[in-house]
Amino acid sequence: MKHSTDRILTTFAGSLARPPDLLQMMQAKESGQPYDQEIYTERVRSAVAEVVRQQVEAGVDIVCDGEQGKPGFFTYVSEQLNGFEPRQTTSPAGPWVGSREALAFPEFYDWYAKGRPGSESSAMLSIEDNDLLTRTDAGTPMGMLMRHY
Repeated sequence: MKHSTDRILTTFAGSLARPPDLLQMMQAKESGQPYDQEIYTERVRSAVAEVVRQQVEAGVDIVCDGEQGKPGFFTYVSEQLNGFEPRQTTSPAGPWVGSREALAFPEFYDWYAKGRPGSESSAMLSIEDNDLLTRTDAGTPMGMLMRHY
């Protein structure tokens, strides 16, 4: 575990904004439209490099991937764990309709409401990609949070 006696170390865990072109590729993938898996995987890697650089520039000590390759929590759960399946809701927008989150990110929830057929596993980083998280032109972070994909 990283620690400091001089100051409180900073970290971030969670999603960071994805680039518009990556969101378009994710939308194509999630809606069953054709997309190039190789280009998608490379774009996820470059988006991770971008958010890591931004975190380092902002002074974050322990960086994360910003969940760039994960279209959403529920999709991630259903792709990574067995026994989960979508439930029918009365609203096509799902349980978030009218929530602060849905009001703050209407484009995503409009897209979500259109339906998302099953998809193959997302392009996500593995532990072998940790050099991507630790090498950046902005400097070297003290550590990284790595999810098991």
